[in-house]
Amino acid sequence: MRQITILLISALAVFFLTECKPTVQEKSISGTFQNAANMTLYFDKTTIGGANNVVGTTGIAADGTFKIPLEEKLEAGLYRIRIGARKAFVPIEGNETAIVINGDLQKLDRYGFTVEGSEAATEALSTISKLVNRQIDAVGVQNEIRSYKSPMAAAVVSYLAMNNHQYIDFQKEVVKKLETSHSGNPLVAEFQSWLTQLEQQKQLANSGPVAIGEEAPDISLPSPDGKNYALSDLKGKIVLLDFWASWCGPCRRENPQVVKMYDKYNSQGFEVFSVSLDRQNQKQRWIDAIAKDNLKWPYHVSDLQFWNSAPARVYGVRSIPKTFLIDRDGNIAAMGMRGAHAIEAELKKIL
Repeated sequence: MRQITILLISALAVFFLTECKPTVQEKSISGTFQNAANMTLYFDKTTIGGANNVVGTTGIAADGTFKIPLEEKLEAGLYRIRIGARKAFVPIEGNETAIVINGDLQKLDRYGFTVEGSEAATEALSTISKLVNRQIDAVGVQNEIRSYKSPMAAAVVSYLAMNNHQYIDFQKEVVKKLETSHSGNPLVAEFQSWLTQLEQQKQLANSGPVAIGEEAPDISLPSPDGKNYALSDLKGKIVLLDFWASWCGPCRRENPQVVKMYDKYNSQGFEVFSVSLDRQNQKQRWIDAIAKDNLKWPYHVSDLQFWNSAPARVYGVRSIPKTFLIDRDGNIAAMGMRGAHAIEAELKKIL
C-alpha cells in the first residue's frame, strides 16, 4: 500500500511539473486564403494619411495557409492585409495575441473573409462587408457602430464608411471615445486632423457659389442618346440634382439609396436629375452604369468633361457624389445629402 502511495505521489508531481506550468501564448497572424497559393501576403500598419509600414510578410503555401510570427502584440491601430493587387483594412484594439484570418483572395477587397482573435476586426468587418455589398446605408452603419465594444473599430469604420462632412457630428462622438480609450496613440492625432479637414470641407461647401434659398442655376445638356434635358423643365417638381460618375465607387454605392427614394416619392412629384462627370472616352461606361444600377429616371445628362464639367463648376462641386435638393419653385432647399435617410428627411420638409 505504501508503495502504491509513493507511486501516486510521484505521478502527481510529474503531472504538476509538466502540465501546470504557465504557458506563453503564441503571438502570430495566421490562417488560410483560397486562390492565393504561392503568393506573398503583407500585413501593414497604416495611417489615415495613407503611409504604410510593413509589420510582417510571408509566403502563402500551396494549400493556402500562411503564418507570420510576432515578437510582441500588435499596437492598437489601423492595419491592412495585402495580397497582390487586393487589399483590405483591419482595425486592431491592441489586446490581441493569436489572430487567425481565413478567406478567399477573390473576395478580399470586398471583405469576404473572417478574423478570429480580434473583437475589433470582427465588429468592423461585419459592417464594412454589408456596406461594400450594398446591404446597409449610412444610418445603418451608425447604428451598428453605436453597438461596438471597440472604440478603435468604431473610429476606423466611421472613417472608411462615412468620410464626408455631412456626418461630422457623429464622427466627433466616435473620435472622442477613441481619445478616452487610446490616449497617446498616434492614430488619435490622425483622426483629430481628419476631423479638422472635414470641418474645412463643411465650411467650403457652405461658402460655395450656390447657397440654400437661392435659385438653382439651370443645366441643359444631352443625355446618352443625344436628347437635351434642362433642369428648368422640371420646375414645379421637387428635384434631387445628383452629381456622380461611373468611375466613382462611393457614387455607385449611393445609387441604390437614390433609387429607393425615387421609387417611394416619384408619384408625389419627386424627380432625379443626374449629371455625370465621366470622361469623353467613358460614354459607354456611363451608359452601362445607368443600366446596371437601375437608374430608371430619364434625366441623365453630361458634357463628358470629367472635373471640367461646366455644371460642376457652376455648382462648386469638388467631390462626388454631391447632391442638391431643389424645391418646386426652383430654389435650393438642401445640399450634400448622403443616404436614403438624409434625403428623405430633407424631402419631407418640402413635400
